[in-house]
Amino acid sequence: MIELGTEIRWQDRRFTIPMERIRLSEQWGYDAVFTAEGYGSEGFVPLGYVAANTTTLKLGTRITEVTGRPPMLSAMTYQTLDHVSGGGRVIAGLGAASPNAAESLQGKPWGKPVARMRDYVAIMRQVFAGHRSSIRGQSGQLRIAGPAT
Repeated sequence: MIELGTEIRWQDRRFTIPMERIRLSEQWGYDAVFTAEGYGSEGFVPLGYVAANTTTLKLGTRITEVTGRPPMLSAMTYQTLDHVSGGGRVIAGLGAASPNAAESLQGKPWGKPVARMRDYVAIMRQVFAGHRSSIRGQSGQLRIAGPAT
């Protein structure tokens, strides 16, 4: 199955949300709109705005940098976006960023990105399932405890 998507550019000098284009995309049968995180822009606030102004488009992050946001916070943010958009519209796109972004911008060691991603996804799945959990993963950096509500 082929699906069509559009994006909100984060690279522009002056960030804007092109709602006219996004509404037209929805009218023309597009399936999704995506955002990304980068130098000076995060991806969730624009998706919340789009959710309030559309009804059928899926809302996706092209990349959420896992070094810059704890997995519990990402899971809660995705869940909140899913709730406020009516459910079933959110696509979680995760990425390891780059050594430069992790170390220079976010102040985190690059470390082992594959192990970090594996742990990150495991924690998010636990939160989405509503489990009480404590996880210490291969990366040694991630831990959650207590009930997920």
